[in-house]
Amino acid sequence: MAAKLMDAVRLPLTLAGCAYLLWLSWKLWRAGAPTQREKAQPMTGGGAMGFQAVNPKA
Repeated sequence: MAAKLMDAVRLPLTLAGCAYLLWLSWKLWRAGAPTQREKAQPMTGGGAMGFQAVNPKA
Protein backbone atom coordinates (compact mmCIF):
# COMPACT_ATOMS: atom_id res chain seq x y z
CA MET A 1 0.00 0.00 0.00
CA ALA A 2 2.69 2.50 1.01
CA ALA A 3 4.88 1.46 -1.94
CA LYS A 4 2.07 2.29 -4.39
CA LEU A 5 1.63 5.68 -2.78
CA MET A 6 5.37 6.37 -3.01
CA ASP A 7 5.41 5.37 -6.66
CA ALA A 8 2.53 7.74 -7.38
CA VAL A 9 4.20 10.64 -5.54
CA ARG A 10 7.79 10.15 -6.70
CA LEU A 11 7.48 11.54 -10.24
CA PRO A 12 5.59 14.75 -9.33
CA LEU A 13 8.02 15.45 -6.50
CA THR A 14 11.00 14.81 -8.78
CA LEU A 15 9.63 17.18 -11.40
CA ALA A 16 8.82 19.83 -8.80
CA GLY A 17 12.33 19.54 -7.34
CA CYS A 18 13.93 19.86 -10.77
CA ALA A 19 11.77 22.86 -11.61
CA TYR A 20 12.73 24.51 -8.32
CA LEU A 21 16.44 23.93 -8.90
CA LEU A 22 16.16 25.32 -12.42
CA TRP A 23 14.34 28.38 -11.08
CA LEU A 24 17.06 28.93 -8.44
CA SER A 25 19.81 28.58 -11.03
CA TRP A 26 18.01 31.07 -13.30
CA LYS A 27 17.72 33.58 -10.43
CA LEU A 28 21.42 33.19 -9.61
CA TRP A 29 22.43 33.57 -13.24
CA ARG A 30 20.35 36.74 -13.65
CA ALA A 31 21.45 38.30 -10.35
CA GLY A 32 23.74 41.27 -10.57
CA ALA A 33 27.07 41.66 -8.87
CA PRO A 34 26.87 42.25 -5.12
CA THR A 35 27.15 45.85 -4.09
CA GLN A 36 30.00 47.11 -1.96
CA ARG A 37 28.89 47.68 1.62
CA GLU A 38 30.53 49.26 4.60
CA LYS A 39 32.90 47.07 6.57
CA ALA A 40 31.39 45.56 9.69
CA GLN A 41 32.54 47.14 12.91
CA PRO A 42 33.76 44.87 15.72
CA MET A 43 31.54 44.48 18.75
CA THR A 44 32.31 46.76 21.67
CA GLY A 45 32.94 45.44 25.18
CA GLY A 46 29.52 46.55 26.40
CA GLY A 47 27.85 45.00 23.38
CA ALA A 48 29.66 41.71 23.98
CA MET A 49 28.58 41.65 27.63
CA GLY A 50 24.99 42.41 26.63
CA PHE A 51 25.08 39.67 24.01
CA GLN A 52 26.32 37.13 26.54
CA ALA A 53 23.56 38.18 28.95
CA VAL A 54 20.86 37.19 26.44
CA ASN A 55 22.72 34.24 24.88
CA PRO A 56 20.91 31.02 25.92
CA LYS A 57 24.05 28.93 25.34
CA ALA A 58 26.19 30.97 27.75
